[in-house]
Amino acid sequence: LWPYLGGVARESNMKALQIGGVEDHVHALVSMPSTLSIAKALQVLKGNSSKWIHDTFPHLRCFTWQEGYGAFS
Repeated sequence: LWPYLGGVARESNMKALQIGGVEDHVHALVSMPSTLSIAKALQVLKGNSSKWIHDTFPHLRCFTWQEGYGAFS
């Protein structure tokens, strides 16, 4: 998942400086262009990775990200 999130960031003009976490928690240090809002960046990261998880791991079809997030800028 960590490398996939890095690829999603790269494809969306973000730079993933560090991504990691544990089974149920992700931390990401990401550099973003000023034209991209934090909300849009998280929508892209969570949406693309959720689809990838569902497509790649059918047994995780119940996987969902939490609705909220914490962000610092």
